[in-house]
Amino acid sequence: MHMSSSGMPQQNATHTASSQSVPPEKFVDADRAASFVCMTRRKLLDWARASLIPAHPWGEGRRHTWRFLLSELEEWGRKQDNSRAPGASKKERLQ
Repeated sequence: MHMSSSGMPQQNATHTASSQSVPPEKFVDADRAASFVCMTRRKLLDWARASLIPAHPWGEGRRHTWRFLLSELEEWGRKQDNSRAPGASKKERLQ
């Protein structure tokens, strides 16, 4: 809040704008996700099937279309970087 020239509190305009809801994140396809994490599409899909990377299967049956959230991939990447940090124990790297 800001004080007006009369000394009365005023609500900041940016405060009201920030209270609006943020639209939900959109899923991306394997091509976009692979580019984001700097790996081939094939490797990304193999890792998705093996549950080594955050992924969301769409569809029923044996074959799925895989979709990804970039925020989940970014968090996953940060955890991978932290587990490879110098001084990290083998146990920490495997988690």
